[in-house]
Amino acid sequence: MGETLGLGMAYHKLASLYVDMGRLDQAKEILIKGLDFSTKYQLSMVKFKCYHLFYEIFKLENDPVNALKFLELYLKERESVINAQTLKVIENYDLINKMEAVKKEAQLQLEKAEIIEKKNHAEQAAIVKQEFLSTMSHEIRTPLNAVITIAALLTDNVEEEQELISALRFASNGLLLLVNDILDFTKLDAGKSTLEMRPANFKQLLDNIKKTYESLAHEKGLKLNLIVDNGIADSYQMDETKIAQILGNLVTNAIKFTYFGEVDIIVEKLGSFESDDELRFKIRDTGIGIAENYLDEIFESFSQPKSITTRKQGGSGLGLAIVKKLVSLHGSNVVVKSKEGIGSSFHFDLKLKRAEKLNKVFLKFTDSLQGKTVLLAEDNVINAMVISKLLANWKITVESAKNGLEAVEKSKQKAFDFILMDIHNARDGRF
Repeated sequence: MGETLGLGMAYHKLASLYVDMGRLDQAKEILIKGLDFSTKYQLSMVKFKCYHLFYEIFKLENDPVNALKFLELYLKERESVINAQTLKVIENYDLINKMEAVKKEAQLQLEKAEIIEKKNHAEQAAIVKQEFLSTMSHEIRTPLNAVITIAALLTDNVEEEQELISALRFASNGLLLLVNDILDFTKLDAGKSTLEMRPANFKQLLDNIKKTYESLAHEKGLKLNLIVDNGIADSYQMDETKIAQILGNLVTNAIKFTYFGEVDIIVEKLGSFESDDELRFKIRDTGIGIAENYLDEIFESFSQPKSITTRKQGGSGLGLAIVKKLVSLHGSNVVVKSKEGIGSSFHFDLKLKRAEKLNKVFLKFTDSLQGKTVLLAEDNVINAMVISKLLANWKITVESAKNGLEAVEKSKQKAFDFILMDIHNARDGRF
């Protein structure tokens, strides 16, 4: 019996040496022979030592399924060894303490596997949600753009019923803003939004923002002020679209929750460096203010103070969440100060690189498009009709294709000045 046990232990010892040398495949081959030998001669101790070494090998190979399988075989064989009253033999090989440690490690591995599985489920659910919101936003925006464009075309051609058409445009534009908020938020939340820095006329941008929201303020009897420090450059390297979006959301919010007084757009110069200026952007209002215990929550998604939200304010609850993410994209933070009944101020600081003053000349190019030919690939009938109407207003001849494949065939038969299609149709046509 002693010689048989010794030979069985030799299999285990040889496999252990192969593991130490990193030759795992050879170790497995020796362990299989050891298991066959221990099964033939009923050497339980050799068997469970081989099971345990298999468990260690599969753990090294990052194979949790097989590792857990052999761990369970090991524990089961251990129980059989104990039941067979061979505990003294196990003690002679200093394995009792190791078994307890392995048992605890197995429990930890099981708990870790459960945590990883829950994490994967949560991440998958988040991805599905983002894809759904993004898809729905695009699907809703397509007919909305058609409605807005049709209303614009009607306004150009019909003098009667202007009030109804204006109401249609106002309502559809409001809905489009909500959809855009959802789409912008999902892109930012998924980390798909990046800064596109280029020279921009800074003071013209500020003036355009003021003009854009001035009528909204006047409708509520409010005064919208633009206050810019002296010494601020005319042009900076910046992502003009995102800066406009940040300030636009903050100004809209300020006007929404202000019923008398004024809203200020303030740009202060905090300091100058070799080629940069550090600027503070501040939006200040005399509105109803925000409760102190709510200040930490206002930047959360879909968040609006219950105490001040009514149908009159409305909104998606994403405006400030988008502002926070866009400012964070610039490497800065939004600071809010507010007192109920007095007003609120939001500010953030950006370091912008000064740029050469831009002298843009804006020209009307539509006249130069007269007589041009366009191939329009669009599978949505309403979209095709609206786009064709717009192009016709510019005296452009339009020929339509239902999909990318048809567009490819038509482009082979005839030369066009332009081809218009979305990315889905482009894939369809193997462009």
